[in-house]
Order: sequence, then C-alpha cells, then structure tokens
Amino acid sequence: MKKKNICIGLLIAFIIIIIVSWMLYLKKQEKKIPDSNVKSFEKIMDIISSENTTNENILEVGLTEEDSTVENDKKEKKEEDVSINVQKEITSQETKQENINEQKKEEKPIQESTKPSMQVQENNNQMKDKETVVKNNTNVETKQDKQEIKKDVFTYAENTDMIGRMKKIIEDNETDDMKEFGYTIKTESSIVNSTNYFSFTEKRVKDKIKYKFGLIQIYARDYYKNGVFQYTECFII
Repeated sequence: MKKKNICIGLLIAFIIIIIVSWMLYLKKQEKKIPDSNVKSFEKIMDIISSENTTNENILEVGLTEEDSTVENDKKEKKEEDVSINVQKEITSQETKQENINEQKKEEKPIQESTKPSMQVQENNNQMKDKETVVKNNTNVETKQDKQEIKKDVFTYAENTDMIGRMKKIIEDNETDDMKEFGYTIKTESSIVNSTNYFSFTEKRVKDKIKYKFGLIQIYARDYYKNGVFQYTECFII
C-alpha cells in the first residue's frame, strides 16, 4: 500500500509540473491561442481534477481496507479467544464426566463381586456333592468287587491226616519190587505240579504203588473255594 501511495503522489506531482509549465507557455502565447485551444485546456483541467478525485478515493478505499483488515484481525482474535475458552470448558466437563464414569465402573465390580463369590460357593457345594456321590459309588463298586473277588478266591491247605493214612496203606501193602529193591516214603508238596491229583480211596492208593519201589513221594491237600471246603486232593509219584 505504501508503494502505491508513493507512485500516485509522484504521478500527481508530475502532472502538476506539466500543467504549470503549460500555463506559463500559454501566458506567453495568449494572443496566439485560439478558442479551441482554450476549450481543450479546460478539458485537460477537468480531467486532472477528476484524476485527483479518483486518487483521493483510492487512498480512502485503501485506508478503509486497512482499517477493515485490522478490525477483522481483532474480531478473529476475539473469536479465537472465545473458542479457546469454550474448548477449555468442554474439556474440563469431559474430564469430570470421565472421572464420574470411572468411579461408577469401580463401584460396579465391588457390587458385583459378591455374585461371583456366591457362584463360587455354589460351585464348591456342587463339587462336594459330586465328590460324595462319586465316593459313594466307588465304595459300592469296591464292595461289589470285593464280594466278586471273594467268590473267585481259591485256597489250599495241607492235610496231614490224609498223608498219614496214605503212608500207612503203602507200608501195609508192600509190593514184591518194594520188598526186593527197598523203598522210602517222602512227603513232597512240589509233586502237585508234576502229576494229577486223585480222590482218596484205599484201592486207588494200592493201584498207584503197584509198580513202585525206591523213592515214593506223596502229598495231600484240601481245596477251599471262598473259604468253603470242597474236597481233598491226593498225589503219589
């Protein structure tokens, strides 16, 4: 804006210099100037006056524009200050609301924490009930298993009386081979794995020693099933 004002001032000064020089020239040539030249001079003066008025208007417009820009800047600054204050108030309100929401969130778990504890107690009670049921079932099953095992238990017991009877029968009924070659009677429990058993009768004992001499091994045992006597097994080899 300053450069424009300087240019306009120089232009006006240049025009004034031309006019002054032109007027001086006209005074010297007043007698020679026709009417047409006078009219043209008047036109030039009108043009100059109109240019001065336009230049003044330009200057006024420039000044008003500068003033308006300054006022606009001031308004913008005020609006910015107002918006900043409004934003600060909004942010302070938001922070307050966030703090309230956080406090509510912290309070809810404290209130709801009782529910999980109750659920945990219920779950523990259910687990205890299940454990008791399982224990009862296992106890019943173990009792049944024990009963079944007892049904399948087989036991043996040495029968010394039967061994003595078998030995006496052999001694009372010596064969010719036993008399000729001699013999010895021995009680041996391991012969149960080497020969089959038989039920005791005197005749069966005699049949077993019919061709025996030398070492004669005998054994007898009682067979029990679940603690109940079943029969007596006799062995001679």
